[in-house]
Amino acid sequence: MTSKAFNTQMEEMVLGEDYYMEDIVITGKRTEDASADTISQNYFFYYNNGKVNDYHKRMQVPGFVYSEYNVGDSIAAYTTDHVSYSYYKYGILPDTEYTNNELMKVAGVLLGIGIFLLALFGVLSKKMNYKK
Repeated sequence: MTSKAFNTQMEEMVLGEDYYMEDIVITGKRTEDASADTISQNYFFYYNNGKVNDYHKRMQVPGFVYSEYNVGDSIAAYTTDHVSYSYYKYGILPDTEYTNNELMKVAGVLLGIGIFLLALFGVLSKKMNYKK
């Protein structure tokens, strides 16, 4: 349900009203290991901030895009506020409402499991008492 709501919101967004495409200047590039025990990499461009490699304003990009562009090049990016940019359209939306929805799903599942275990314990207790 969350994915469907997210995709519906993305489809309803209008270029020039809900989001924009702007060229940003790449001021720095950096790769980071995805995790300590993996060989995969994350690729980042740093942009339009007046400081080279200011790690507060960065945009994650795929590896093939990272290799195509150099510092000083400009690249088209999605934005909603002209401050924060993303290579991917879905990266410009706040994901808090979807995160909260996912947490509610987990809470519901855990509550359901708890109720099931209590019911199972009750049934098994009655059977054990009946056999005595």
